[in-house]
Amino acid sequence: MLQNKTAAHRSLYNIYVSLVALLSAATVFLLSSCDRDDPPVDALHRTAESLMATRPDSALQLLQGQASPSEPPACESSKPCDLPAMSRRQRMRHELLRARAMNKAYVDFTTDSVMKEVAAYYDRHGT
Repeated sequence: MLQNKTAAHRSLYNIYVSLVALLSAATVFLLSSCDRDDPPVDALHRTAESLMATRPDSALQLLQGQASPSEPPACESSKPCDLPAMSRRQRMRHELLRARAMNKAYVDFTTDSVMKEVAAYYDRHGT
C-alpha cells in the first residue's frame, strides 16, 4: 500500500513537472512572439497600402493625418511628418508609403533627402 502511494505521488510529480515545463515553454514562445510595435500605426499602414492602387489621394491623406479633403494636412507634403511615437522601422515604412502615394497621386517631390534616408535604411535592414 505504501508503494502504491509513492507511485501515485511520483506520477503526480511527473505530471506537475511536465505541466510547469509546458507552461514555461508557452510563456517563452508568447513573449518572444509579441510585437512591440504600435498596432494602430501598422493598421494605418495596411489601410493606406490597400487604398494605394485605387485611391492614392485617400492613401496620401491618411498618411499625412488628413481625414478628409476639407481638413488641413498634419504635415506638409514636401516635409516628413513629425513621427516620434513610431519605431524607426515604422517611420521608414511610413515615409516609403507616403512617397508611393505622392507618386501615384501625381504630387511633385520637392526634395529627395527623406527618400535617401529610407533607401539607406532598407539597404541596411532589407524589407
